[in-house]
Amino acid sequence: MREDQFNLNTSNEGFNFKSTLCNGICLKTFSNQNGTSDIILEDQVNGNNNNNNNNDSLGREMICQFLKDNENYIKGQCVLELGSCEGLCGLFAAKLGCIVVMTESRDNIPTLNENIRLNDCSLTSCAVRLNWGIQSIPELINTVPIPFDFIMASDIIIPSGIENALQLFSLVSTILKIQKRSNKDCYFLLSYIQRDHLTTSKTLDIADRFGLKYELVPYHHHHHTDGAGVGKLWKFDLKV
Repeated sequence: MREDQFNLNTSNEGFNFKSTLCNGICLKTFSNQNGTSDIILEDQVNGNNNNNNNNDSLGREMICQFLKDNENYIKGQCVLELGSCEGLCGLFAAKLGCIVVMTESRDNIPTLNENIRLNDCSLTSCAVRLNWGIQSIPELINTVPIPFDFIMASDIIIPSGIENALQLFSLVSTILKIQKRSNKDCYFLLSYIQRDHLTTSKTLDIADRFGLKYELVPYHHHHHTDGAGVGKLWKFDLKV
């Protein structure tokens, strides 16, 4: 895994979101022109609030593009997704042939389970409740299949959420260390919208403190036309 070079094409020409409001529930269709089936999403959490704006979708599109660009490599691999929201990235990975464990807070699990059902992914994906931090490791080990080939997350780093970043990287680094002791390499893929350099600096510093090295996945930086930020995709591994 350490020798593989990943690239990302972010032309966005292959992805399209469409939202439809039905009985108070937002049904979203995520389409792409690269041969993968459309993904239908029921979003009870954000459907009435319009919180899932372009800022949110770019980070998820970046993860999905990474998965598509590396489809031949990741097929058959086991994936842990943190902060799955309505499940777009996890379902996309499942449709590319991955075995996916999607995680969220307790309130979001019913929506995730419904979206797994809507997309006929019940045989290759599941949704479990998971709080960040090392205190959740025993529950995770007892609930889902470990080891994982990689962990992924999108749009979970926010300027006011440094405490969440501490919990996030304590969880991720512990999983990677557990797997390393069993000679099973794993990496963490994180996409987010860089709204300010200070948040990025603090996030990378936290990752370093937890024993992780990092690299920016090479691609042409995608800017929002409204100036809201720059999309970035980071890959984290344990330091040697």
